[in-house]
Amino acid sequence: MTTTQGVRKMTLQLTPLLDLLLIVIFAQYMEVQETQVAVEQEASAALVERDQAIADLNSAETELAESTQRLSVLRGELSDQSQQLALAQDQLETTQQQQNVLTDLLVELFDIPEQVVEQTINSTKPPAGRTTSEVERLKERFRQIAVEQSGRVIEHLLSYEEIRKRCDVWDIHVTPDNFLTISSGDQILKMQIPIDISKDFVQQEFIDKFIETAHTLPDPKDLVIMMLTYDRRSQRWATEGVRDALPQIVLRMNFESSSRTRYDYADLGFRIE
Repeated sequence: MTTTQGVRKMTLQLTPLLDLLLIVIFAQYMEVQETQVAVEQEASAALVERDQAIADLNSAETELAESTQRLSVLRGELSDQSQQLALAQDQLETTQQQQNVLTDLLVELFDIPEQVVEQTINSTKPPAGRTTSEVERLKERFRQIAVEQSGRVIEHLLSYEEIRKRCDVWDIHVTPDNFLTISSGDQILKMQIPIDISKDFVQQEFIDKFIETAHTLPDPKDLVIMMLTYDRRSQRWATEGVRDALPQIVLRMNFESSSRTRYDYADLGFRIE
């Protein structure tokens, strides 16, 4: 066998081995590629999970901060409510003490001799101003209040205060120096009662002047009640003139208000000093 033939024979024997080696290498290459793709996918999924975990952690931290803030606010509100409750309890105790004192005062207040009651009722208005039935009705009502329980009297006073909240009461008073005062709450207005050269009451001028003065008071509620009183030293012409003019004043003011406010009046007579 020549050398050339030996080399050719060896080459033919190595070719299948080389092909097999190439196949093995290619198979390993493909396996490595698949493994790399799988690793990359797993790494990508791990990154996504990490980002989600970080986001969840940030959200949890935010919720924790908000919860902590709400808890702090709630604690503050609880503290304020505790203080308000303590204050309300103090006010309740104070009110209860005041009510007890008021009850005692009312019991003493209405323990008035009969002759004093009669003298007071008869002196609050000129003899011709009150009928006998009115006087007797006032006396009987005063007796009822005097014998009622103090709680019932307090109820009457509270009812009166509720009425005052829903309507305005104008105290109209004729002074000894021929002036008229109009009082509503803390505001007091004063006007001269007009007379002519004969010293007679000028009704129309008084009505105009009264309405003009009353319009300077704060906006009235739905109902206004004018309570007329006069001093014992007031001039007769002044008290009678004002008393006669009031119905016309009420009529005119009701007309001008167009039913927005209802006006009325009551003649209480002499003011008890």
